Amino acid sequence: MKRKFPIALIASLVLANGASSALAATGSGDTTTTSTTVPATSGKTKPTNAQRAAQEAARLAAAQRRQDQIAWKAELTKYLETKKAIITTFQTAMTDARTAFKSATESATTREARKSATRVQNDAFKAATAAKNAALAALGAPPARP
Repeated sequence: MKRKFPIALIASLVLANGASSALAATGSGDTTTTSTTVPATSGKTKPTNAQRAAQEAARLAAAQRRQDQIAWKAELTKYLETKKAIITTFQTAMTDARTAFKSATESATTREARKSATRVQNDAFKAATAAKNAALAALGAPPARP
């Protein structure tokens, strides 16, 4: 309700000013009349060549963006699958090293055999970590979003 009053007030002032200017033009004895009415339009205007060109450019840009988005999504999927394979390989290598260590320590009878098994496990861990880091470095950063 509060918004209707200022709008109605503004509309009445605009109409009053338009009517007084029309009265002023006719009241002075002049035979010329000024009209405050706007000619009727159909509501639909034909776009200009520049507008058509802009619309076509916007349509083409949107289509190109969709294509870029699809290509990016495919590249990202490939990147993530490769990264998952690298991580899975690393986890498998770590599990294999733990299993080998467990079987070696169970069959070891001397302290020197257990130390040797521990060294072998640590070397396997280091090798698996180095291989994972090298593979991730070769993979690089994920593809940038378009």
